[in-house]
Amino acid sequence: KELNTELNQLAWKDTLPLLATKPRQLDVKQGNVLVKVNQYVKKGDVLISHQIEDTKQQIKMIPTLGSVEAYTYQYIEASSSNVKDKDIFAYLLFKIRSQLPKDVKIDREKVLSYDIIEKKYVLKMQYVFIEDIAIREDS
Repeated sequence: KELNTELNQLAWKDTLPLLATKPRQLDVKQGNVLVKVNQYVKKGDVLISHQIEDTKQQIKMIPTLGSVEAYTYQYIEASSSNVKDKDIFAYLLFKIRSQLPKDVKIDREKVLSYDIIEKKYVLKMQYVFIEDIAIREDS
């Protein structure tokens, strides 16, 4: 790819737009923002552009710096038919927590239901995470 003089001063990777990896609401911290705070986005939407129009209506390439943190939601269920365990709730909660992604911050954890269904203890949880949903577009 041929780069003009202005782009040669920037790392090529830093001039690529940032795209959403998940369909979620977002909070853009910096960059040439193309979306509004709390706007719903879907996978592949450009969030921060690498192009800006100057006063002479010419397109300039700029670096795309920043992160895009968003609330994401995940529902997880665990079950067990082990009735001998004295604290089955704690066991199921541990089982669910061990499935959580390692690279996210937990904002909220909510018990949706805890029931016995067909002789099984079933725990359903909802998690709200804060995570970076932006990736660089492939060149």
